[in-house]
Amino acid sequence: MIRRPPRSTPKPSSAASDVYKRQAHKAGQTNAITGRFFEPRASEEFYDNAEDFDNVHNLIDAPEHQTKIAELKAELRRQQLACYDSGLIPEDMRINRANKHDITIYEMVRNPELYPLEKYLDIADMAIARDEANFNTFVTWLSDTDEVVQYWALVGLLLLKQDVSAAQEKLKQVFDSSLAAGTPYLPEFSAWVIYQKCDAELGEQLFQQLLEQAPVNETLANVFDWLGDDAQPMLSRIAGGKSFNESFMTQVLQREGVEITVTPKQKKKKKK
Repeated sequence: MIRRPPRSTPKPSSAASDVYKRQAHKAGQTNAITGRFFEPRASEEFYDNAEDFDNVHNLIDAPEHQTKIAELKAELRRQQLACYDSGLIPEDMRINRANKHDITIYEMVRNPELYPLEKYLDIADMAIARDEANFNTFVTWLSDTDEVVQYWALVGLLLLKQDVSAAQEKLKQVFDSSLAAGTPYLPEFSAWVIYQKCDAELGEQLFQQLLEQAPVNETLANVFDWLGDDAQPMLSRIAGGKSFNESFMTQVLQREGVEITVTPKQKKKKKK
């Protein structure tokens, strides 16, 4: 069984062939299987490797496999607790929390007061379930004092298919407070939810604010990358014609066809 949490670190830049494949999918030249790679991924996957070696047919909802799936989920939870799985908190948050208490990450994840792993696992499970019944819970979590809970609330809202405009005021509060506090991930993710699920015009303004404040923001670059081709007009409005130092951000903008000026990285001179 495979579980796929949201990625929070930069992924390698796509090759030209990947851009072509995305364009082909947008033009309707893919089918239900080949087009899967350009649609939101399932949160959980379960395959019969003997009959389906290429893992094409996801059996996660198949009634005949629910007993085995439940067993695997229970074992996965047991293993995560046993090894103090640190993946429930994004990397920069993890580093900041350990530094704040002047301890190592190894020590931090073994402290249940600083890293309540079972609580975070339960929260993450709700976030990736894509269950509209959890909407009010996610909105409540936006006001939590724990930035990890806020992060998973944002992920949960992003994954819902429904409009989440009712949460816009709280989302803007998360954006403002986390940006002022320098909390990683929350400004970018709250702007993303607002842009995609509430008010695209306001979301664009927030994206522009973030881009102007930190042009090499890797989390923001990832968000722009995940938004895909449909975001190209917005990216052109907020970044077109501007100059950037070479970074992951410039790779994303150029891949999306945004006309920018890139200053190459200066090579460090070797000491003789």
